Amino acid sequence: IMQYGYAVEYDFIDPRELHRTLETQKIKGLYFAGQINGTTGYEEAAAQGIIAGINAGRSAIGKDSFILDRSDAYIGVMIDDLITRGAAEPYRMFTSRAEYRLFLRADNADLRLTRKGYEVGCVSQERLEHLNEKESKINFAYQCLNSIELTGEVWSNKLNIPVSDSKKRTAFEMLSRNDVTFENLQRLFPELSAVDKLTAQHLKIESLYKDPLSKQMIEIEKFKNNEHLKIPQALDFSSISCIPTEDREKLSRLRPPTLGAASRIDGIKATTLIFLHGYCQKE
Repeated sequence: IMQYGYAVEYDFIDPRELHRTLETQKIKGLYFAGQINGTTGYEEAAAQGIIAGINAGRSAIGKDSFILDRSDAYIGVMIDDLITRGAAEPYRMFTSRAEYRLFLRADNADLRLTRKGYEVGCVSQERLEHLNEKESKINFAYQCLNSIELTGEVWSNKLNIPVSDSKKRTAFEMLSRNDVTFENLQRLFPELSAVDKLTAQHLKIESLYKDPLSKQMIEIEKFKNNEHLKIPQALDFSSISCIPTEDREKLSRLRPPTLGAASRIDGIKATTLIFLHGYCQKE
């Protein structure tokens, strides 16, 4: 055997030379997507193709760039990993790469992304109306669940489950228990009978992860604040003596556009980030 057939080799560019739009930094108007950026897999290539295609089209007609960040979608996680860390080996998009995977779920993908897609012209009016209808159903069911509030003793009697104290709880809080289903609540409260299965499933997930999701939303807000702190492109990192030499070299080579991007560079020191935070706020 001279060479096993599956060992496919191909050339690729260093994805750290790309903008978040997947446009190359060296040649304006040239966008790359797929294996040439160091990824492997059909879904990874398709996801990059969507972003590169949207941005190429918008650039051609003079419109603003379309960017998804790490808290918006797995596409945002993948692109951020590529342009910040590069690809020492073929990159696959694993859910474990995302810090906010409790929020980045399949059941809320349309809630997160449909409106963004509509704003850039990639989603039809019909789909937007479907999203609006879904949001109305979720809001109605959520309000109904929170309007039902009973003591622990009453809940225990109604659902035939143990409740540790007499504290008042809403139906949404009770739904967070593994031994309570949405169907249990629908049998007890006629106002919930109109709630469809998909809405019920979404609210069950939201209730189960309510506390960790609340903490994650705080983390996402902090992340977004850091992403909004832009690092001036003209900043000469090599001239900043209070930053360690190793960090100056990394920052000069990778040119992170925001404080958030700088914080995700492997090995970057906390003292460097503190300095950049202060500098960006002054700017």
